Amino acid sequence: MNKAGVMFLVCLALNCWTFPVQAQENEDLVRGSFLSSRPAKATSPAPKNTPRPGAKQDPKTKTGTVKNNPPGVAATETVMGIGYTIFMQDANGQPMRVDAAREFRTGDAIRINVEPNQDGFLYIFHTENDANPLLLFPDARLQGGSNAVRAHVPYEVPSSTDPQQELRWFVFEGTQAVEKVYLVVTRQPLTGVPTGSALVEYAQTHPDAPNWKPTEDIWSLVQTDSKNPVVVSKLKNLGQLQTKMEKTAITRALGLPKTAPPPAVVCLSKQAGSDHLVTIVDLAHK
Repeated sequence: MNKAGVMFLVCLALNCWTFPVQAQENEDLVRGSFLSSRPAKATSPAPKNTPRPGAKQDPKTKTGTVKNNPPGVAATETVMGIGYTIFMQDANGQPMRVDAAREFRTGDAIRINVEPNQDGFLYIFHTENDANPLLLFPDARLQGGSNAVRAHVPYEVPSSTDPQQELRWFVFEGTQAVEKVYLVVTRQPLTGVPTGSALVEYAQTHPDAPNWKPTEDIWSLVQTDSKNPVVVSKLKNLGQLQTKMEKTAITRALGLPKTAPPPAVVCLSKQAGSDHLVTIVDLAHK
């Protein structure tokens, strides 16, 4: 082989090595940026000096402040971010971390834990084969239908504390399908989506179908926002059980500390000053 050929192979080898390393570095920066605003220890989600979600804030005291934004992330103090983890019920009935990209089988039971990086409002929608969207969160049975969320406080859907045990997990049933879960975090409430007493009233007047169905205008807005650019970081090693710290943070509405396990997937907006962040979780039911 001539010298040029040797140099080509050396360059090819270097490139094959460099690209994955660079990608890993970027993912580490994304995850580090998201976790940097976690408190040093588990804290109450609403201390006296914390403004209510959506309220105007002093720039010096904004929650969710992100420093040293990763490449491609908007250079703004409050880059909107969301982390999530899929937990599947193991053989002992315990929640275990799994890859959202795995193929789920009929009978598998899962739960989704969501962690925003700043105060705001959380909406979770579900579709099957891209049809018939339904609102999963807020839930009329939880917090009086409220969907105001606090920075780094974890929220789970379905709730592990639901009075009806059969409703504590999302169970894959019936025919094969592609289930999609839309995680939506906003700085201000979405106009036209019932929350609080309005959602409770809706559930009471629709006992056979208590999950609210979004209008075409609202669903079009969600789908449009889902196309906005984000940067993503995914953990490679999963399979661990949910920790006692995580369970306590959920049941007591505490902010997760830096020492708590990170979300399996972290998404950060690439748009400066974005008011909405939408990420889609694809769940394949085979």
